[in-house]
Formats: sequence, structure tokens, C-alpha cells
Amino acid sequence: MYHGFRDFRIIGLDEEPLPEEFTALRIRSDVANIGATVTSNPLINDIHVFWCGAHPPLAAT
Repeated sequence: MYHGFRDFRIIGLDEEPLPEEFTALRIRSDVANIGATVTSNPLINDIHVFWCGAHPPLAAT
């Protein structure tokens, strides 16, 4: 699994920006999964499935 940048730093502003001045986008590739990860721990399996994007984002629920 590859992760691009997940945080950033803004420098050189006269004032601190407001959170509503930003838009975050989740960008994913359309590369198909070619494998799977399964452990003996159901919780870890569920976390992995969620992390890989098999469920809708929490904001959509």
C-alpha cells in the first residue's frame, strides 16, 4: 500500500488560515486489488477492509 502525503505545512502567511478555507479530496487509483490480507483476528481483518476503502467514508453514513 502506498500513501502519498497526508499532512502539510503552510508558511509565510500573515494570519492563520481558517479550516473552512481548505478542501480535502480523497484521491484513489483504479488499480485492481490483486491480493488479500487475512489474519486470525476478526477485528484486524475488519480494520484492514475499512482501511482499504471497501466501506463508504464515515461522512456518508
